Amino acid sequence: MLGVSLFFVVPLYRRGEKHRWFCFYGMMVFFSSAGSDFYETYTGAWWRPWWLIVWNAFTGIGIAGIVFWYIRIRGSFKAVVEEFNKPLSSFAPKKRQTSQVGHPVEFDKECIPSTPSPYKLIVVLCMLFLLVVAGLGLCLSGPGRGWMNRTFFAPKAINDSRIVLLTVPTEQRNQQLKAFYKTYHNKNGFYGLVSPKQTIEGDPLQIFLISNNGQTQVIIDYTHDRYSDRNYKQLNPLTIQLGYKDDKGNFIEGVSNLSQDSNYVLKIEFPDDTLYVK
Repeated sequence: MLGVSLFFVVPLYRRGEKHRWFCFYGMMVFFSSAGSDFYETYTGAWWRPWWLIVWNAFTGIGIAGIVFWYIRIRGSFKAVVEEFNKPLSSFAPKKRQTSQVGHPVEFDKECIPSTPSPYKLIVVLCMLFLLVVAGLGLCLSGPGRGWMNRTFFAPKAINDSRIVLLTVPTEQRNQQLKAFYKTYHNKNGFYGLVSPKQTIEGDPLQIFLISNNGQTQVIIDYTHDRYSDRNYKQLNPLTIQLGYKDDKGNFIEGVSNLSQDSNYVLKIEFPDDTLYVK
């Protein structure tokens, strides 16, 4: 689609072009269609999320608009069909004719096909190419990729307004961890926590713990981590235990004998890893 949009760029810089708005409209429609195709490589389908199917719908309407606009320019649908039925040789530039006395024959200026300025055309194509490369570079790597994933591809679960931030004061944090464990253990109701962390290099990291009527998931936000793919990692835990760590760093299950100023710890086990949240 990006290549098709370039066919509408050439007439924009052609001297005497009568249909510049049509060419500009066609360029924008197919450029937009190329953008939707790019996002489909991330979603894996053209119908999700909802804004992508709306985008594709407007693109389809835009392409239909190009067809009807072109028919209007040619005067009728029959004229369009007749034009496409012409042999390709009829579109070739005509040779310059000379009269019997050897002088060139004067053609009507409106009938002579004008050619675009090569310099302007090369500049426009180079600018479009650089813009596309820069856009792809921002979206496929670096902070731009993280921003795109946070903006368009963030899991719906982390946007729930009921998710609370795991606070710093020990007593309140213990109550939050205990409330989450109770919701998980009873498999009833909703409770969500987000724990802000940092990577070894100092990049921000967020861990979301969400339990919703027995369905529990852990979502780790790596979109700010420069040493990762800047995406989200969604995990389904095998078991979750509430306890604490002793002086040797060993996890001890149960908190009934602990004081309020002790640090509660959630031990979350996965098939190939274990995560501690405190």
